[in-house]
Amino acid sequence: MTGVLRRSAGRLVSAVEACVAPVQTLSLPGDARRGSATHSVSSSSPRETSIGRFYKHVGVRPEDQGQGYHVTLDSRVLRTPAQKPLMVPSEALAHAIAAEWECQVSGLLRAPTSSHTRTRLQRSRRLVPHDTSPLPLAPLPLPLQQVQRVQPHTMPLMTLAATAIDAPRGRAVVVDTLIHYLHTDSLLCREAPGRLAVLQAETYEPILGWARARLGAALRPSDSIFGAALPDADLAAAQAYLESLDRWHLTALEHLAACCRSVLLACAVVEGEVGVPDALAVARLEESAQIAQWGLVEGGHDIDIADLRVRVAAPSVFLRLLRV
Repeated sequence: MTGVLRRSAGRLVSAVEACVAPVQTLSLPGDARRGSATHSVSSSSPRETSIGRFYKHVGVRPEDQGQGYHVTLDSRVLRTPAQKPLMVPSEALAHAIAAEWECQVSGLLRAPTSSHTRTRLQRSRRLVPHDTSPLPLAPLPLPLQQVQRVQPHTMPLMTLAATAIDAPRGRAVVVDTLIHYLHTDSLLCREAPGRLAVLQAETYEPILGWARARLGAALRPSDSIFGAALPDADLAAAQAYLESLDRWHLTALEHLAACCRSVLLACAVVEGEVGVPDALAVARLEESAQIAQWGLVEGGHDIDIADLRVRVAAPSVFLRLLRV
């Protein structure tokens, strides 16, 4: 019976994994020793996207023409996923990206060793036919080993810089996508009249007031399930603003809009109108209201909060370092 349950559980896990959409992550190619990095569609699991550290020294040096700064790995210029030299306009940002690579230090990882494998084989009844002792109910724990790993998911500044330089989706596609989803912006979508709707109005209206003045658009919210009905003038104003941004600011805004579910809130963060703590509070308003009513789920809500904090803080720090 136990074997049947295990096989059924294995098939269920395989089916679920097959249904999970892959996410785009920053991974390292086979020629990583030349100091390059590659975007690939792969699992978001840190164990699957990490490789051994292939360099010893990380540095920063000016570009030959004085147009920016390079990050170097063992004196070789780091490259983007499209094999372009990673060059950023700010020395402070270059040092921050270099720090991300430098922080890929050794750590402890559980991995099988020859002695561990030999011990497991000795405890197998198949290899010891006359052993009548019961088999262990749980496998032996894997021993800890000292290893060095490069984990791309721990380098958000590198990811933002590489995306800005390579523009893998193209600038026009990014702008069109942001405009396409503007009518479902969380700041424009309200609940039916009630306590939450009042809380949304109190929290969202200051940011909407700023956005109306900055973009020159009406931006009227709606409680319709289809989102806000924005006139062409509002869409044109928003598109003009997005097209005016350079590649660094547009990349940061796209990242913020995706994790905050709001183009308008992302604009406010990019312009420095809203800080990271306030942006987190606005982005999580509905969920915070649910937590206040029903309580926090440990291992769920707390992890989401920590993850969102990193996703919002990274582009904010990225833009601040550009101005240093």
